[in-house]
Amino acid sequence: MTRLGLRARLTLFVTATFAAAVVAGAWVAIDRVEASLIADTRSSAEQVLGDYLDSINGGNAAVGVVDEQAGTQFFYRDADGTPIDEREYFGLIATAIDAEFAALVGAGEIPGAVAESSSGTVVFGDDGMPLSAAELDELRRQGEPPLEPAPIDVLDNGELATADGVAIQFLTAPMPSGSPIAVDLGDDLVAVSQTLVFGDGTTVEVGVSSPLQPVTESIDAFAQVVWVAVPLLVAAVAGVTWLATSRALRPVHGISGHARAITADRLAERLPVPDANDEVRELAVTVNGMLDRIEASQQRQRRLVSDASHELRSPVAASRAQLEVALAANEVGDWRRTALTVLAEQEQLSALVDDLLTLSRLDEGEFRPSPGVDLVALASAEASRPRPLRPVVRTRAGLDASVPGDGRLLERMLRNLVDNAVRHADGVVELSVGRTTDAVVVHVDDDGPGVAESHRHAVFERFTRLDEARDRDRGGSGLGLAIVREVASVHGGSVRCDAAPLGGARFTVVLPVHA
Repeated sequence: MTRLGLRARLTLFVTATFAAAVVAGAWVAIDRVEASLIADTRSSAEQVLGDYLDSINGGNAAVGVVDEQAGTQFFYRDADGTPIDEREYFGLIATAIDAEFAALVGAGEIPGAVAESSSGTVVFGDDGMPLSAAELDELRRQGEPPLEPAPIDVLDNGELATADGVAIQFLTAPMPSGSPIAVDLGDDLVAVSQTLVFGDGTTVEVGVSSPLQPVTESIDAFAQVVWVAVPLLVAAVAGVTWLATSRALRPVHGISGHARAITADRLAERLPVPDANDEVRELAVTVNGMLDRIEASQQRQRRLVSDASHELRSPVAASRAQLEVALAANEVGDWRRTALTVLAEQEQLSALVDDLLTLSRLDEGEFRPSPGVDLVALASAEASRPRPLRPVVRTRAGLDASVPGDGRLLERMLRNLVDNAVRHADGVVELSVGRTTDAVVVHVDDDGPGVAESHRHAVFERFTRLDEARDRDRGGSGLGLAIVREVASVHGGSVRCDAAPLGGARFTVVLPVHA
């Protein structure tokens, strides 16, 4: 399966993330809009119910009236919670009215009044209470004047009034019981209700319901807009992301093309560095730095191979010349002297090969660390090692000069420093080991001619011999001090060359005491 490119992966990631965020946001928005619309519908129903209760509390006998086109409706329930229609509710109001009926009966000329409603005829006595059929018959038997029905009209605002428009008012208004509560009439309605208690103890529940169809239609319309807009937005983001990543990665493609053109024989070429100060520029600069190091390493390797070939050729050629001369001589030639000469050349050749192997291992990172290497003991052993040349080798050391590292390499470092000093000393070499707070310091001084300040850095380069400054250099391959520098480097330390108090050269190695 082919792996998608970086541009495609970035586009997919950004698009998927944006799509997920937009879809989640759309769901949240739809849910909140729906909740807000439902809350507004409930608030409107509560407002209608509140206005009606205010009218009742003000003494106005009324039934609920709303705009039927708005879909809002009043509903009623009796004390048992059974739904009743408006005719039954009207009858409850008519029988529960506690009022003076002067407006109905005319200055008390008749004992009561008759209210005609859609629920029937109700007769009220002079005490304001409704009369039963038996009480009405008894009045008739007693010869009371006949009662003329007085019809009760329902005005446009729901108030009750006489036929001539005189409003009927409660002397004692019904009292609300508790607070308005939400009523569940189904998923397509929002309803609130309030329980009323009349003066005669009659209770009735009055409620207002509003349909959710307008809310549903609004949500559906909003959702359609959202679900049409979301794919368009996602497609737009995908296109913009693709174009943006293409533009951003264009310098990378240029760098890749130039990098493919750089081969082993064209290491001098470098990648173009963009003008923008961004990650692509950092990449180009980093790769160019890597190419610089690779080119420098290749040049060092070539120089090492060239110098090593030259150095190895000398002892091989000398040995060959000695053997050829011996073979050309007569049988009684001095073979012992020839053998000694060839042996000396082979020893020099062996030392050179050993130095080359050591440098190769250091370049490859071959390192065998141990927790603590006692440099005092190594310095004492090195000072007492026998040598063909015997200048005085003095040591000065502290009590504790241990460092973490490879004991073989550190021993080789001290040996190379002392051998170098011995070859150039007039008669004294001083080896000292000291300790500071966080490092061990090694000084190797000699009383020879010293090293010119302009050459003090070059002496650590491989195959460097300053013959004009040290004309008594005998047996050096030019690798000893290079090995010293590499050993100090792999141990996290450093080496430098200065003038010695004895008059010659001082080589100072600083090694950290912590790994």
